[in-house]
Amino acid sequence: MKLNTGGDWWGYLHAMSRAIARLQGISGARIIVECRTHDFLRAMAMNAPGVPTYLYTDDADEAVQQARSLG
Repeated sequence: MKLNTGGDWWGYLHAMSRAIARLQGISGARIIVECRTHDFLRAMAMNAPGVPTYLYTDDADEAVQQARSLG
């Protein structure tokens, strides 16, 4: 899925991450999030800590540093 914020970046990211958490809770499905957007991964960590997240990138060296900074 693509992120389309409609101008409210953080509001959208938090709403989307909460919706993913609810979906996992309702369906019992195993959801995994892969994303290039650091802010969305942070929102996922806050709102859906039970959902595994992965940083998706094209540059492995840069990604290691980014992943470490995200925790």
